[in-house]
Amino acid sequence: MTIEDRLENMERELGRVKRHNRWLLGTILLVAGGLIAPGMFETTAIRAQSQKPGTAKEIRANNFIIEDEKGELRAALGMSKDGPCLIMSDENRKMRALLSVSQNGTGLVLLDGNGKTRVGLGVPKESGPCLELNDENGKNRAVVGVSKTGSDLVIFGPDGKIIWRAIK
Repeated sequence: MTIEDRLENMERELGRVKRHNRWLLGTILLVAGGLIAPGMFETTAIRAQSQKPGTAKEIRANNFIIEDEKGELRAALGMSKDGPCLIMSDENRKMRALLSVSQNGTGLVLLDGNGKTRVGLGVPKESGPCLELNDENGKNRAVVGVSKTGSDLVIFGPDGKIIWRAIK
């Protein structure tokens, strides 16, 4: 196999991993929206058994909503049909972090104050882990991916073009 063939294979694999990771991140964001909206409008019944006064042995619920001292939503932990999801928001109620586990894999998304994804870490079920680092516009600037065929590190310029790549 020539270097050109190997490079072409790695480019195809990276493209597949990036498409899958973007799909996973999109799914995570959809799940997050589905968890936050219902949790804001309904109260979840909590069942607790105490061993001692003030100490809960077990708490069961579908959603946990955490509010700040002003009553603003700051975090939500909940279950959807796809799996558990943890969402954390800043003081302006903008989502800043999302951790999700679904049938398609796991993912962690970190967003800036403008709602742009700055870091995406995914472990899709069908491929290896992928880490994306994005600039202030949400554009990929670095991607690290690991697959069955090897690993890849790609650095992108501000225009989105590859400026450096390492394939192993």
